[in-house]
Formats: sequence, structure tokens, C-alpha cells
Amino acid sequence: EVEVPEEPVEFGMARVQLLKDLAEIAEEIPGDSWVLGQRVYYMGQVGNWSSADGLIRRCSGEQWWCTALYGYVKHALGEHVFAAEIFDRALAQMPPKEAAAFVTPTYLLDPAAMEIYEAAEDKEAAEERLWLMSDPLYMVDGNDRMTEQYARQVLIRLRRHAENPFGQVWGDDLEQLALRYGEELAWRRYKS
Repeated sequence: EVEVPEEPVEFGMARVQLLKDLAEIAEEIPGDSWVLGQRVYYMGQVGNWSSADGLIRRCSGEQWWCTALYGYVKHALGEHVFAAEIFDRALAQMPPKEAAAFVTPTYLLDPAAMEIYEAAEDKEAAEERLWLMSDPLYMVDGNDRMTEQYARQVLIRLRRHAENPFGQVWGDDLEQLALRYGEELAWRRYKS
């Protein structure tokens, strides 16, 4: 098991300041989807999911994005059945191209499996079968693996136009890492 070092106090203080700054920006440009997403993300980083939930309930931005953020929060809270319902609602609200990108299992399947998926006449049935077979914990209500993947889709949309700890421009490589492995939990440096 990897021991995660405790975060420096300065990082937590910077995150609190960032949340204050984002709140001020939200007052200047109300309804901005990017600002809302960043606020929800950083509220989650400090464990304040209830405030993120309340913020989303007052969302006045793009409806599908508000709904997807709500699913992201519910997933983070472990409410997988409800999160799946919310993500389904978000998918119905999304523009078709966005919805297709959201559900396509890019980077999750090996090339042979992806060929089978691409050749499927009924993509929705193929996706349903994929998530049914991928559900790791039958004792947990809902399909937490599916809602995790949808939460990762929200995460990549949060990060596409934001700074990242890698100091790199967001691209397919970072998107692939996020979709395959999820959000990083900690960083550690090693002297070589």
C-alpha cells in the first residue's frame, strides 16, 4: 500500500483562496459553466460536497452541464443509483455529439474489443452490456463502475480548459490517463 504524504498547509490555504476568488468571479459572470465546474471541483477537493450540491441546485448555466455536475457530486457521495439516474438525464439533455463522446468507451477497451463495439449496430445495447459486465460489486446498489466512468468524463471536461499540476497543455494523453485510471490522489517526487 502506498503511503500518501500529508498535504502542506499552504496548499489547503491556496485552495480556500481559490474558492473565494471563484465565488467573486461567479458574481461577475453569473451562469458561467466553466466557473461553476471549477467551484464544484474545488469544493469537492476540500470535502465540501454539500455546498457543491447546493451550488448546482441554483445552477443557471447550460442545463446538461449542471445535470452532469450533479451526477458527479452524487457519485462522489457514493449515491450510485441516484448518480446513474442523474447521468442518464444529463445524457438526454446533451447535444448528440457530446453525448456520444461521453458514453463511447474510448481508452477502456483493447483494440479488438473496440472494433467489436464500433461494428455493433446497436451501440446503446453494447454499452449496456459493457457496464453490466463491468459492475465489480454486486453487493453495492447501482453500477459504481459506470458512474465512476461518467464522473471521469465530467472530470476531463473540468480539466480541458484549466491549469493542471503537470504543467502541460491538456491533450489526448492526459485525457486517456484520466479516463483509464481516474483522478490522481497524490504526487511524490523522488531524487534520482
